[in-house]
Amino acid sequence: MKRNALLLPASWDESWAVLPGGLWLAENNFDLVGLLDQPEWFQYGPGTYALAPITWMTGVIASLTSTTPAFLVSLHLAHMAIGAVGLREVYRFARPVWSATASALLVTVTALVPVMNAQLGFMYLETPIFAVGMLAINAGLRGDWARASLWGALATSFKGSGILPLSAVVGASLMSQGKLTALRRAILVMLPSVVVGLLPLLLDQALATPERDLGVVFYASTIQLVRMPELIIAMAFAIVFAALPDRTGQRTDSQVNVRLKTFSWLVLSFIAFYSFTIFFVIPLYVLPRYFIALVPFALFSAWEVGRRRFGSIVPTVLGLLLVGSMLTTSSGALLGDPNRISSVGLEATNQYAPRLLLTRETLEAALETGLPLYVIPNTWFRSQYPRLGYVDSVPDRIHVIDDIDLDTSPERFIIVDKALDRLPDETRQRLDDDAQFQSETVEFTRESLTSRFVTYTRVSR
Repeated sequence: MKRNALLLPASWDESWAVLPGGLWLAENNFDLVGLLDQPEWFQYGPGTYALAPITWMTGVIASLTSTTPAFLVSLHLAHMAIGAVGLREVYRFARPVWSATASALLVTVTALVPVMNAQLGFMYLETPIFAVGMLAINAGLRGDWARASLWGALATSFKGSGILPLSAVVGASLMSQGKLTALRRAILVMLPSVVVGLLPLLLDQALATPERDLGVVFYASTIQLVRMPELIIAMAFAIVFAALPDRTGQRTDSQVNVRLKTFSWLVLSFIAFYSFTIFFVIPLYVLPRYFIALVPFALFSAWEVGRRRFGSIVPTVLGLLLVGSMLTTSSGALLGDPNRISSVGLEATNQYAPRLLLTRETLEAALETGLPLYVIPNTWFRSQYPRLGYVDSVPDRIHVIDDIDLDTSPERFIIVDKALDRLPDETRQRLDDDAQFQSETVEFTRESLTSRFVTYTRVSR
């Protein structure tokens, strides 16, 4: 992590869903009923994740810190601590069947894979889901189904997809036993997670219509996964080694076998969930961070199958450690060149940092002009919460670009960056007409990224 990462503002879901809810709680004496009555993010409200524990953690931190820097640093450290819990559970997952050294190497490479490294350094819902999901899986592997059920329910309280890690270990257990009693147990174990996670999803989201192109499913399940070469390489190792004859002559350890089955179920669960649920709601839209829970299992499976085939885990571990280091260096994560394009796009640490800082720099410069601003909805939402780190105080002249009306707009105003792309064609044509408006563009650059705002002055109505 770069040192300034602890002061970076929140991004994505956290900036317009999690943190606003936490800040609202801190400012309103943690009134849950009041927060539940608030609109969600798409209506510019803080009520999206009202029940999520991470929202309440944010509220507690906000109430204990008095300045924005202290708030952001504390949040980053809290999320890193949660990530550390997840990595500790990765170690505990491998330790019963591997040596301490090999288990530690698994944790090291897991943390260095760019998509994982990015999430451990930023504030995302996937990090607590990863940590709590690992706790659920390890509890299930120990046969402690009560704790597995509780951890699974907690994971789904963050996001509906939190049910997937628990479904993986339950599925692996069913494959191993195949008894009716096991099926009954699985239903009881999964029930809390289903209630917590999937019921709101089914109630709130519109499912696909029959005429939806089935090509969406194929695209979602395959093309998007290709954006994660680190995961693909680990899967390829497992598949290739599994096809080779067993040179050790040793029988498969039952604990290892259950772990490999767990990974298989986890992959199937993730692909099924994001193909048949998320993509019918938001077609063709997925980010690699949704799949970070697969990373340690993919590495474990590749190394374990390699150990079986070659009789020693050391060559496989060292080889994958080298691959992981190379990918980390070239992808712009922990050690990489920030000017390189990440293999996982915006899902790598040094791709987020300049974009966040550039957004803040552009917004600050536009606000300093004192002119009315038109911005995209996300930017407007962030501007309403100074402790998110984008503005020092709530501006009184900022508007959503969708509300612009050139017939009643001020004589001078500013349109910021991506808001220009949301303009209707007719509005854009009028703004480009020199007989009606004069324009002046100010550009900003940071590590090969660019941003701008355009000042428009009315010539005639």
